[in-house]
Amino acid sequence: MEVIDNEERFWSQKDRAPGVMLMLMRPTCPYCKRAMPAAQELASKYTRVTCLAADIEKIPNLLAVFGANGVPTFIFMQSGEEVSRVVGADMQTVENTLDQLSK
Repeated sequence: MEVIDNEERFWSQKDRAPGVMLMLMRPTCPYCKRAMPAAQELASKYTRVTCLAADIEKIPNLLAVFGANGVPTFIFMQSGEEVSRVVGADMQTVENTLDQLSK
């Protein structure tokens, strides 16, 4: 999973096929710290999906772009459009969504 720290990098990746998972996170967030290893493991398993983690302290605009109120928030996109989201560190739901997105 690539950790991005600038908005341009996100916009250049968001349309990748078959889909993109974006994890909005903050390095100091305890829930994010717990979710990150599992998210990295899932990114290694679902290699067809482009998996990104955005540090919202460096890219705060992404919270507003996606209307996210907290972290971690996982945004799933196909053809650049949001198709699903998981708020919080429910990694089983994240995996199920990645499984569907990778098909």
